[in-house]
Amino acid sequence: MERIFQYSLINQLPIIIIYHKGLEISQRKILVKEINNRNIKAYCYLRRSIRNFSYDNILSVAQINSTEVGLYSDQHREASNHRYN
Repeated sequence: MERIFQYSLINQLPIIIIYHKGLEISQRKILVKEINNRNIKAYCYLRRSIRNFSYDNILSVAQINSTEVGLYSDQHREASNHRYN
């Protein structure tokens, strides 16, 4: 998992995670902004904002192929320009 998070952070390319929070399981497309010991800080395309994702709640992670990335180019520009603290 760590390798794919690093890939997103270094290349500023989105990835897909399966995330579990409470009783909800969701698929999220994210763009990693920061990695620390317990969380991933990332732009979430679903919520259209910077979110913190706990490692413990990430069930699965995958890279998006280049064709899929092209489909989201406008969203990617928005995520890349999004400011966070």
